[in-house]
Amino acid sequence: LAGYGKQTAILTNGSNDEKLRRKLAVCNTDFSILSGIWGAEDIPLPKPSPLAIQPLRQRFPGARLLYIGDAETDRQMAEAAEIGFLQVCTGRAQPTANTAAIASVAQLITLLRS
Repeated sequence: LAGYGKQTAILTNGSNDEKLRRKLAVCNTDFSILSGIWGAEDIPLPKPSPLAIQPLRQRFPGARLLYIGDAETDRQMAEAAEIGFLQVCTGRAQPTANTAAIASVAQLITLLRS
């Protein structure tokens, strides 16, 4: 996404700790291109509260935000915060009716090219 001029950040209800960094490292995450990582200890209220997105609004004032997630709480938070949402249908998540969805994060590049 950085190659397309997009800011990329992580927002999770889990902790922003070494366990999270190990999970991201398994996915070959390049931490140098992330604009931030926010965990439960960094947000006013957990998702699905729209207040969960507050730190990102402060970090990217006036930016058009798109939340990409796989859980129903992600969709609920994005809707309540009035930001865009794209569902990634992981092995556990099934597509939600009337919600833009992709099968994997790898498909983001295809979307950006179109």
